[in-house]
Amino acid sequence: MGLRPDYGIDYQLLQAAREMSLPVQELEGAKHQLELLCDLPDGGMALLDDTLTHWPHQRTAFAGDDRLVA
Repeated sequence: MGLRPDYGIDYQLLQAAREMSLPVQELEGAKHQLELLCDLPDGGMALLDDTLTHWPHQRTAFAGDDRLVA
């Protein structure tokens, strides 16, 4: 899909904290996020389907084409 995790905000903030020797406390970890998804009706399948259906438009939205952002 062309996304790089090292460009993500979480990664960037963690790297900056490490460089400054700052402690990091997780507010919502992967386990909690998975629990939230699994608690959705049908295990979050509707959300996954919607995400995959609209994913092709996201690249354009991220590129700054505001006409396609709804």
